[in-house]
Amino acid sequence: MVRIQGQYGTLDVAKMLGVSAMTVVRWIDRGLIPAYRTPGNHRRIQRDDLKHFIRKMNFPMPAEFLADRWKVLAVDDEPEVLEVMTRAFRGKEDRFEVFEASDGVTALIEVGRVKPDVLLLDLVLPGLDGIEVCRRIKQNKHLMTHIVAVSGKATEEMRQDILDAGADRFLAKPVSIHQIRKEVGELLEG
Repeated sequence: MVRIQGQYGTLDVAKMLGVSAMTVVRWIDRGLIPAYRTPGNHRRIQRDDLKHFIRKMNFPMPAEFLADRWKVLAVDDEPEVLEVMTRAFRGKEDRFEVFEASDGVTALIEVGRVKPDVLLLDLVLPGLDGIEVCRRIKQNKHLMTHIVAVSGKATEEMRQDILDAGADRFLAKPVSIHQIRKEVGELLEG
C-alpha cells in the first residue's frame, strides 16, 4: 500500500489506537472522524482530523504525534494586542505555529483551514463578534480547539456569555505575554 503523507487508512488508525478496522469504519460512518473516500472506495483520514479525534476521545497520544507543533490562532482587531498575542508563542523552541486573524469571519475561515489547538479570541471584533465565533466553533463536533477569550471591554454579562458559548478561559486586557503562555500551557498540557 502506498501511503500519502499526512493521511491514514482505517487499518493504520486501528493499529495506532488498538481497535479493529471495523470500529474505525463505524466511527467514520457515525461522523466521529471526518474522512473521504478514494476512487477505490477506501476511507482516508487527514492527520489533523485524527489528532483532534484522539484528543476528543481521550486516547493516549501516539508517539508519532507527540513531536508535532501546537497550532495557535490569535484573533484581535487591534494590531498592538495581536502582536502581543503572537509574540507569546513565536520562537518558543519551535513548539508553536502561530496564525493571525483580525475579524470574526476570517477567524472562522482560519479555524477551518488551520484547525488550531488553541484560539486566542477577542470578544469585540468587526463582522462576527467573539461570542458568535466561539459558539460556531464549539458547534462543530470535529473541532477540538481550546478557546481563550480576551477582552478589555467585556461586561460581566459578556464574560458569562463567552463562557456559556464554550470558551475554556477568559482573560481581561491588558494581558501579558506570561499570562497568555500560562493559560495556554495549562490547557494544552492538561
